[in-house]
Amino acid sequence: MKRIILAVFLLLFALDAHAMIIIGGTGATSDPPAATCETQSTDVDITSYAGTATNYGDQDRGQSWKSGVTKSLYSITFRRFDDNYSATTITLRVGESANLSSTYLVQFSCTVPDGTGDFACVVPEGSRPALTSGTTYYVGFVNTGGSQWNLGRSAASTSSYADGQAFYDATADYNLTGTNYDLRMKVKVCD
Repeated sequence: MKRIILAVFLLLFALDAHAMIIIGGTGATSDPPAATCETQSTDVDITSYAGTATNYGDQDRGQSWKSGVTKSLYSITFRRFDDNYSATTITLRVGESANLSSTYLVQFSCTVPDGTGDFACVVPEGSRPALTSGTTYYVGFVNTGGSQWNLGRSAASTSSYADGQAFYDATADYNLTGTNYDLRMKVKVCD
């Protein structure tokens, strides 16, 4: 009788251990859930105002920044300054080089609403690249929606933001070559 009880006990223990392996165990060794990015914090804030710069459909615009955190990129906010043009769309690329024509971390589109105001370009969930503290990143965008718009710049000189610079290029190829006034920009990351 003792042998039968011992055999049943061992069989149940083996089945229980097997079931724990199949369904992920008690959770003690499972992977943590992916960040949902319900809360965000600011990585870079270049939001002083000193004028505007026009963005046409045949141009690149961009800005570099040095990240102060090691977290996932959530959004990049720009400011539109005009009431004369309709809403449009920009397509953004973020990478670690000013030449974003073929190598970049993420590409996504964003609607630029009509009227004056800040607008956030949110990186789609599942595509959010990890930023590393101390690394310089570049965001370049092309107006793919056709309507020109005036975007905010942060200062009257190209050197207002010490850890990055703005770019302007007369061709829409995501190769950011010419320097320009720093853009009014805020970068948010997932907490």
